[in-house]
Amino acid sequence: MERSLKYISISHHTAKLSQRESFHLTKIQQFQWFGLLRKNFRDITSLMILATCNRTEIYWESEETSAIEVRDFFIQNNSSVVSQEQAATFFRYSNSTNESLRHLLRVANGLDSSVTGDAQIIGQIKEAWMHSNELNMRGSLLERAMQAVFKTHKRVVNETDFHQGTQSTAYKALKLISDEFGRRELTTKKLLIIGAGEISNQLLKYLPKFAFQQVFISNRTEEKAVSLARKNELNVFPWNEVEANQFDNFDAVISAVSNRKKLITKLSQSGTQKVLIDLAMPANIAPALANEENISLFTLDQISSLIDKNEFARQEALQLVEEIIAEEQNEFSDWLKNRKVRNFLKAYKQNTQQILVECLNNADFGQQLGAEELKKLINRISDKLVKDPAVAMFSAQSDKLTAQNLDCIIQVFATQKDQYEKDRGVSC
Repeated sequence: MERSLKYISISHHTAKLSQRESFHLTKIQQFQWFGLLRKNFRDITSLMILATCNRTEIYWESEETSAIEVRDFFIQNNSSVVSQEQAATFFRYSNSTNESLRHLLRVANGLDSSVTGDAQIIGQIKEAWMHSNELNMRGSLLERAMQAVFKTHKRVVNETDFHQGTQSTAYKALKLISDEFGRRELTTKKLLIIGAGEISNQLLKYLPKFAFQQVFISNRTEEKAVSLARKNELNVFPWNEVEANQFDNFDAVISAVSNRKKLITKLSQSGTQKVLIDLAMPANIAPALANEENISLFTLDQISSLIDKNEFARQEALQLVEEIIAEEQNEFSDWLKNRKVRNFLKAYKQNTQQILVECLNNADFGQQLGAEELKKLINRISDKLVKDPAVAMFSAQSDKLTAQNLDCIIQVFATQKDQYEKDRGVSC
């Protein structure tokens, strides 16, 4: 069976936030899953795991291991609030190299994001690919797919207006607070940002656009909070106060702490309006707080639902992006077809040489010519036998040498080779 690129995906398109939480992977868990998948599926030699706020995806190369097998194994080894049968409906998947590539290209260019044109996702994919390289889990199909990803993204940036403007969940969170209080009122409001990871850095990037009276930052590792505070002229809020849920002095709180479910579960009744925004996966803020008086709580999915796709990307730009993706996918398909041709010709040549060795040895040519001369002769003959098929196959137009036709040729060759193996020992 031929190797193919496959994937499974759970995202905001297929599951609610509370359902996705069970399948979110921290960085440590991602590395653990590299080992789990390699141990349980021996034919997986190339692997990439992508885990963001809105999606968890696994890409891999294999001959026999199917997407359904990996999906079911992933579900079985992650605690879920629903049955395995229901959890299976949360996942998209494919065993096709071309379908897997198309999905990856759409994800990388922000077409599949909760915020269309999301600028953060390409950086997250680069990081995921870096981890694959560090663990030596890079195969030819996945490597070529990643080349297509980076080339496509570069073309989209250079050839379209798709990524112009602000396409960020972080920006929308700040804008939401501004809309809740009124932009003019921001100068009297205090904001607390909890966390010092990627999302918090995105918040700080857009923060100058919003004139809060004071902004504080807090993090489990105080050194990180102090470093960001110095760079961005912020104040540091003690982490123990966060864990004690002491937020009386703040009008708005944005929480983005990894792997801290229900970090915030209670607020004192101050009688003043408070805006809470939860950008974490799993969620940091208890959903029940949305029922409290004077508290407005917004989750990742709610923020995404407020975003109008046309605000960030005109239909003309979207069409151009789709065209670029289609062009790059066609180029990948040509590479994939030529790869099959090269592998076939290599196997064809090796088989031809094997037959020649046996026939010439049986005819006592080996003793007459010597080993070195015999090897040269076999190479010359096999090169000539392979040359014409190689020229014909590589020069064939795409509509004449389709993937299906090529598969038929490979199958016929395999059948003939099997027959030869059965007949071995019969003199030429």
